[in-house]
Amino acid sequence: KVILYDKVFQTEQSVPLFWGIVPDSLKHRVAGVLADKVKEANNHLDVGILGTKAILSALSDNGYADVAYAIASQETFPSWGWWITRGATTLYENWKIDADDALSLNHIMFGEIGAWYFKGLGGIKPDPELPGFKRVILTPNFVDKLDHFEAEHNGPYGKIVSSWKRKGNMIEYSVTIPANSTGRVYFPAGKQATLNGKRINAVRGLDVKAGSYVFEVKSSSEGLYSNNPYKKLAITILPPPWLTWWAYLIYIIIAVVLIEVIRRTAFTMLRLRQRIAVEKKLADLKLSFFTNVSHELRTPLT
Repeated sequence: KVILYDKVFQTEQSVPLFWGIVPDSLKHRVAGVLADKVKEANNHLDVGILGTKAILSALSDNGYADVAYAIASQETFPSWGWWITRGATTLYENWKIDADDALSLNHIMFGEIGAWYFKGLGGIKPDPELPGFKRVILTPNFVDKLDHFEAEHNGPYGKIVSSWKRKGNMIEYSVTIPANSTGRVYFPAGKQATLNGKRINAVRGLDVKAGSYVFEVKSSSEGLYSNNPYKKLAITILPPPWLTWWAYLIYIIIAVVLIEVIRRTAFTMLRLRQRIAVEKKLADLKLSFFTNVSHELRTPLT
């Protein structure tokens, strides 16, 4: 079942996800529709101020971090990268840098991307139950097109670090939790994580004390590192046994045998009919012969 909001614009799908309006059981479906709309736009934004605030986190928080990163790293219009390729060093007020008006060169309204790097890729978030980074929530996203990422945030209790890099077939994830605070690390389902050589399960969150930690993370399926819950899978649908090539070969052999049996049966019946006809003629001749002989024998006697 597809869950749609209003006319299914990117903003209309993003905002309910970002502000927690969508029921938990339906978030994946709404995010899936949003991801499809972004792909239809060739991984471009199609939003204004409100949608820009919501779209990146709406995707990365619901299993589509790779799609969010595709937007963030886009370099054609409209995108942040398009600004950069044309010399921008600040956040503009308008996607069109040659607009006649509404073109402040230092405007925060499209600035969510800065926060998203910390939240969406580094996964650094405050815990609403223990605000002010008394407990740090860490939900990193290991997007496919990045080999390394590092984010640092100076919180009230000190520096928080979330850093990851690829090493062969695994990801090394380094975390620093400042003194007088704690952390809770989450890895999505399908990831095999170890800490100090011991297997851990952080799907529902792993609580850690202040300090530095290095996790080794592998995908349960080799080579899959993204959080996208849907993967392309090549499926070959085989025909039923009675429609395979060897079945058709058997059908041909059976048909040939049947034709031969019918041919031989017909030929045998034809020969039998001819034999019966010949024997009948012989019988008629014999009967006629003996009748004539008998007649010839009786005539003189008479």
